[in-house]
Amino acid sequence: MLGLAERRFALSERKEQALSRDIINAPALQEAIEEALSDTPPALRDYLPGLRAYLRRAAESHESIRTAHRRKSDPSWAQTKFDEGRVLYRLYARDRDDLVEDIRNQFDELVQVAVLARDKRARVQRNAASFLKSLPHRRGDIRDLGREAWRLIEQAETAALRARRHEIIRRPAHISAGPLHGTRCVSIDEVARLGRTARNCLSDNEDYWKQFASGDIDIWSLHDGNRLVAALEVKRASNEVAEAFGPSNATISLHDIREVTQFCMVAGFGIGRGCDGLLAEFATPYLVEPRVVEDGKRIAIYAEWPTAVRIDLSDSSSRMTIFSGLTETLALSFDPERRCGESALEQGDPRQSIVRFGRKRLRRIVRAIALDQTAPTLVQHRLLTLAA
Repeated sequence: MLGLAERRFALSERKEQALSRDIINAPALQEAIEEALSDTPPALRDYLPGLRAYLRRAAESHESIRTAHRRKSDPSWAQTKFDEGRVLYRLYARDRDDLVEDIRNQFDELVQVAVLARDKRARVQRNAASFLKSLPHRRGDIRDLGREAWRLIEQAETAALRARRHEIIRRPAHISAGPLHGTRCVSIDEVARLGRTARNCLSDNEDYWKQFASGDIDIWSLHDGNRLVAALEVKRASNEVAEAFGPSNATISLHDIREVTQFCMVAGFGIGRGCDGLLAEFATPYLVEPRVVEDGKRIAIYAEWPTAVRIDLSDSSSRMTIFSGLTETLALSFDPERRCGESALEQGDPRQSIVRFGRKRLRRIVRAIALDQTAPTLVQHRLLTLAA
């Protein structure tokens, strides 16, 4: 009888055979792998045998290995298997360069992992070293190398960020405008604490932490007394607000929107297109102060400025909740010097937002507002035209 070690070896061999494909031009596949490995960066040279073993298995399942059709030039063993009805595979010449490039595309991440494995200060050093040493025995496709390496790199970056979370990265800054007082976060710890207070992803989203630590963005908190009104992400290169949210990532409520916009003007921040429900035009005086319109079982709150409008639509039947920001929001601005049709041809076509909001609903809301006026305003006329 076979011993335990022999049985394990036999089982491993059977699995290897089950996973292996019959590739007619297997030597050409090995040549392609060796060509890719000829550019192996110096940092990976110590791991080259294991990398080669991994790639020889992984390459068999690469999309460049396709089902083969019989050729007269195929070797006799292939002809026999074709006769038996077996499925054979081939590396086609037109796909060879894609395979070589795909292998080489994994090198950048693998090099970073090799550097981590040698850095005794890195908290993920042991994981990085284990990953590289396990290559001869690992299974997966070629891109799994880069994906697993990137996971380790992200672990290292997260550990590094957490290690410096109390480091002062920005100078303190405070700006007051109207009832709002703005404070710039000075450390990763402050960004995370703001996220916990605001109940949003700033508390644990390393992407924001990385951008903050690298100097790409500032994070501001806006308070009215003890009440948190908004959190702002400001791109430092352009001094532009990229994102602005109320607590729980809600759209900043209409109750606060003018004050927040005016704060941005005082602080010298531009307002980017990605700011949900926030437009620079909202800093000007209202043309139509916020008004409530009932639309079936839903409640809309409508506010209008000379060249802009915002409508918040709430599912709640309670008027006490319509200022919470937990709404569906339509915010649009119009250039009075341009015709309505001209804006519809541009990238920021307002009709797309109107369709999502609902044309019939928008017409009902605007008509309810216009009933108390002698004639529709420019903004109301544009809305009715676009919602027609």
